[in-house]
Amino acid sequence: MLHIEGLLEDNDAVPLPHSIDEHQRLSDYQGATWALVDVDLDKLMGPAERINITVPRFALKKIDSAAARSGMNRSQFLVKAALAASGNVANLTNS
Repeated sequence: MLHIEGLLEDNDAVPLPHSIDEHQRLSDYQGATWALVDVDLDKLMGPAERINITVPRFALKKIDSAAARSGMNRSQFLVKAALAASGNVANLTNS
């Protein structure tokens, strides 16, 4: 978590997550010991802030539909999409 916190503080992109299998195939990691750690990234994101945006009705219906299919609410979906589009981690939030 400290590494991720440092990246966020330095305004660097957080790398996209990969499976352990993908890492194990890399020669740099041969013979490494692996562990899974659950990190609550919401704590690193800071408190939520309310914003007011204007969105065309058709786009809002598409957003709400996609959010529902993803099991997210509108805000979660928009944050995830915005972070992905900005080049930061696509799944920085735990949503």
